[in-house]
Amino acid sequence: MGVKEARVAATNVYRVARNMDTRLRAIRAFNDPNLSTAGLNQARDERTKAVLASAKAKAQAFVKTAQDGRDFAASRIAEHRPKVDLENVAVLTRTAQNWDMLVKPMREKGMNWSEIAAQADWDTLHAITRFAPQTVKLEDPSGADSVLRNLEVAMDRRTAEIHPDETVRVLFHEALEADQALNAAKSMASAIDHAYSPEGATAALVYGQRSLHGMGLLPPEAPLTNEQQDQFYTVIKQHGVGSVSSSIGGESGRDIASAILPSE
Repeated sequence: MGVKEARVAATNVYRVARNMDTRLRAIRAFNDPNLSTAGLNQARDERTKAVLASAKAKAQAFVKTAQDGRDFAASRIAEHRPKVDLENVAVLTRTAQNWDMLVKPMREKGMNWSEIAAQADWDTLHAITRFAPQTVKLEDPSGADSVLRNLEVAMDRRTAEIHPDETVRVLFHEALEADQALNAAKSMASAIDHAYSPEGATAALVYGQRSLHGMGLLPPEAPLTNEQQDQFYTVIKQHGVGSVSSSIGGESGRDIASAILPSE
């Protein structure tokens, strides 16, 4: 439960992108000698709109499944995150000492919160839990939510490594994997949502392959053909990264283009 659902859902979003790519290419190749040029273009447009609408709806449905899986996995670790017993004098003393002697000096050296969490022992994680939220809000009121969310992820990652209970470590690993799968599903769904042509569909596939490869989630299907990769690459090289906006809109297009183009 949880992580498996999220991982399967992410893979299914990729399959939606592949199906969209195949169907849009078939539509572009579609021809009917009985139709005028205007009629042929209209038929292609109507079919394209139907394919895009279907792909976007399916992708969002799978994102919802991935979200549910991630939420379930996250719910299983909530009670195991470091908590500070404010009635326990020994705990208060240890956390204060770890904060003053370890965390504060690392901050003064310029280390960010995630870097500190990555090196923390169990007592130091408790010290961060006790003092970091208020400190972050004082240091950066407008960006505190984002900083604290990243810190929570870093602390979960560290807890997955050092929690004294192996069963709990497994739960944290699963929650992190589920979160990674959800982020991949969202990114691919966004690419699909901004796709308006076969080039846009190929862009979503490229992005999907990069997102899923590191997680071992690519389905056992043929990789992108050279033709697909060359087509998208040629559009960008000839017209610039900004041209991707016509195939896959806005920042999503620029992000994907930047990811696949080699450094000059």
